[in-house]
Amino acid sequence: MLSHTLQFALLLTLLSNLIHHLLVKASARKQEQSHWERYGPIYLVTVASVMMMLQPTLYVFKDIGCPASCVLRDHPMLLSVITHIGYILLVIGICLATDLVDNLRSQMGWSRSPEA
Repeated sequence: MLSHTLQFALLLTLLSNLIHHLLVKASARKQEQSHWERYGPIYLVTVASVMMMLQPTLYVFKDIGCPASCVLRDHPMLLSVITHIGYILLVIGICLATDLVDNLRSQMGWSRSPEA
């Protein structure tokens, strides 16, 4: 019971701070970038956060006596799939926010398009 509450609190704290950090970082980005290039990672991480928080929230509700146990009992595979999709979206959002692919290309000396 306490472990579910701690998991909920820590995950909510980390994810909300990550979203805030990405929002501050996006505000400082270049104005000539498109809306998606600036705020797309925030959208992905926000959706991922909601998906990742679904299962811990249901466990906390179950622990305090709310009727969430039917969802946990009847649809465990669906909750697992939603959580894993959330993790995937989180990784994609972080990779977009940090320009990971472009940074790896420049570190490895690979160009974006083959030179003739």
